[in-house]
Amino acid sequence: MNNNKIESLNHLLKKNALIFEDTKLKSGRISPYYLSLRKAMEDNISLDKISELFTNTIINRFGKEFNYIYGPAYTGIPLAAAIALKLLSKHKLQVRFGYDRKEVKNYGNKNENMIIGNIEEGDKIIVVDDVLTTGKTKIESINKIKTLQKNIEIIGIVVFLDRQEIDENNIITSDNLKNDGIMVESILNIKEVYNWLLEKKINNKTIVDKNTYDKFERYMKING
Repeated sequence: MNNNKIESLNHLLKKNALIFEDTKLKSGRISPYYLSLRKAMEDNISLDKISELFTNTIINRFGKEFNYIYGPAYTGIPLAAAIALKLLSKHKLQVRFGYDRKEVKNYGNKNENMIIGNIEEGDKIIVVDDVLTTGKTKIESINKIKTLQKNIEIIGIVVFLDRQEIDENNIITSDNLKNDGIMVESILNIKEVYNWLLEKKINNKTIVDKNTYDKFERYMKING
């Protein structure tokens, strides 16, 4: 892994945001590891670091040809705001940002009953989130955006960790999204994380030993 990826992984480990134990996912799968990106950005210094990692990835992959950052609730909400600020302070790029609601708002401004943040005609949008698993949450968010019928283009999805799994139709999630014309970029992918950590001592502790690695491989044979 390059230095940027190593720095990203070390930050997750320092904040105990990446744990290697059985955890039930939203998809119902029992995963041998779990990422809680919220733990990696629970103070302003950490949030600034995470937003910079995302911003570097966005600029390197998509340049500056976009004008909206969209973060699915809930982790995507602070991410979108922090990334928008970092794009301005570091790259002098002015963008709008917003997020969706888990429940439809039935009071106040009816224009914000599903999406908070003004999306305009012809916007080019980048979706940011913590992980990519089956892609269901991302697709739900994209469908919410499309209901606005404003000739909007989703040019990409950027996640911190690509779990490199298949969806419910046994199609690799990132490939499925790419087939819909949506490019997927990740700061880390899970295979490189496990390969990098295998039998490596971090603070005099081996996080991924052979048994842990073999368990991951068994999981990926079914879901990867």
